[in-house]
Amino acid sequence: MARLPAFAEPTKPELFIKAVNPGYTVDGKSNVGEFIELARLNADTPLSLTGFILGYTNSSGNFSNLLEFPENSWMTGESIILHYSGSNDES
Repeated sequence: MARLPAFAEPTKPELFIKAVNPGYTVDGKSNVGEFIELARLNADTPLSLTGFILGYTNSSGNFSNLLEFPENSWMTGESIILHYSGSNDES
C-alpha cells in the first residue's frame, strides 16, 4: 500500500485583518472614515511590522498599496485600528 506524503501542519498567521469598515458619507462626501483593524493571536511578544504592506485589490484585479509600515514599526498588543482617508481634501 502506498504511503501518503507528509505535510507540514498549517501555521496560524502572525497578523490578520479582523474588521473593515468601508467608510460612510459625511456632508455629501462618500467613503470617509474607513477603518481597518489588524489583530494577532499571540500578543505575548512585540511583532515587528517593518515591511508589512496593507493593500487593496479591486474587482478588476488591480492592486493598490495603501500602507507599507516603515522601519521600526512595532505592534505590542492584540490589535491595532488604522484610519484610512482616501483623500487629503479637508474641505
